[in-house]
Amino acid sequence: MRIHHLLLLPLIAALAAAAPPENQVNWVGDWDKAFAEAKATGKPVMICINSKDGESANERTAKTVYRSTNFVLLSRKLVMMVLSVRSHALSGTCPRFGKVTCRQHLQCWKELSTQHGDTFRASSMSAEMISPQHAWFRPDGTLLWRLEYETRPASGFKGELMTRMNKALKAAAEKKAVPESGTPESRDDTPAPTIDKDKMTPELERELERAQSADEASRRAALANLLSAENKAATAAVMKLLADTKSIELKCDVLRALGKAMVTDAREPAEAELKHKDGLVRSFAAVCLEALGAVESVKPLLKQAKRERDRDGLKNMMRALGACGGPAANEDVAKYLLKAVTSAKQNAHKKHAALSLKHYGTDEGKKLVVKKLERLAAKTKAYETRGGLIYTLAHIGNVETTLPVFEKIKDDVKNSRWALGFVRQAIRRLKGEASDFGRSGRFLYAEDRDDPARSDN
Repeated sequence: MRIHHLLLLPLIAALAAAAPPENQVNWVGDWDKAFAEAKATGKPVMICINSKDGESANERTAKTVYRSTNFVLLSRKLVMMVLSVRSHALSGTCPRFGKVTCRQHLQCWKELSTQHGDTFRASSMSAEMISPQHAWFRPDGTLLWRLEYETRPASGFKGELMTRMNKALKAAAEKKAVPESGTPESRDDTPAPTIDKDKMTPELERELERAQSADEASRRAALANLLSAENKAATAAVMKLLADTKSIELKCDVLRALGKAMVTDAREPAEAELKHKDGLVRSFAAVCLEALGAVESVKPLLKQAKRERDRDGLKNMMRALGACGGPAANEDVAKYLLKAVTSAKQNAHKKHAALSLKHYGTDEGKKLVVKKLERLAAKTKAYETRGGLIYTLAHIGNVETTLPVFEKIKDDVKNSRWALGFVRQAIRRLKGEASDFGRSGRFLYAEDRDDPARSDN
């Protein structure tokens, strides 16, 4: 029986559409299995966070970068996990990523959130993960580094991504296990070549030049590369750039990069920039100091915060004060932030002052702030300020004294479905029944979208 070839075309098209894409990463869908495989093979683990469907950066990364031949081939040398907060199918493999199910990448998301959440969120108190974002781990679970998305052509981002993948392979190889006998696997007594970390290599010199280019994406990528090179001369060159440059844009980018790279030696230079005449620089300096979290930064931050007139600058200084003063239970910081909760001119500042007190989670710190926060939460009616107070108390409050306050607030807001849900989530968090607030806490950091010092975090 002969069938006309035209009749077969729809069937051929359907089969082609159903076939799995040729360029597909071998995603591992189980967190424990991924690290078990890494330990067994010596491969590093690469985690890809991509959860915002329809958002251009996430879509471009998922459909273009992850499907490129070179990326897929290089990925075979690593253990790959993809994380998403979205479910794209009720059953079967995920139509967006393939290989794994939506349930699996949701579970991996929860595992990362539990173990490393604050590291990967837009801030230590935000519920939302940065996406797209990539991270590399040694087989033993040690975080090597992470790479947040920056607006740039897909090819450039892909190139930087693959550079980090190759660096992760080298880092994992350096941590190879020594045999039980205690003798090296190789009998070659030739010493390995050493790299002088006190001198700039030609590659780093080129990156330093690129760090001063007019193109923002190139500039930021170069700064990140310089600070991830673990080269003292490169780090010193970046800090010299901060002191010498007259460019506001470059100064802000350097502060941003130093904070992200957690360069402890950048503390004093960043503190000096708190006195800069430009409010944007002061704001970036505060974000840098928040990342470093040094108690020594409390005095210059307090001094500048008390006279700061820039909206974003003051908000970021409040947040930096919490990160720097909270772990040490600094009384001056606690006094300043508690006063700001009631007397700051803008509700956003009241809210962020309340949120910053989340860092007072030690026993000593709780004695300074919890009772006052409970009184303020019960008294204030401003939803923004009260939201910040509730969020902080949900993390550092006491079930015995804070829970009755939450129950009273819950009764106050019973006519507001949204507010009632927020308070219920706070009660669950206080009781240890929930790890975070999820979507209901996003409004707390709504200002970050319009803050240049944080909008690209």
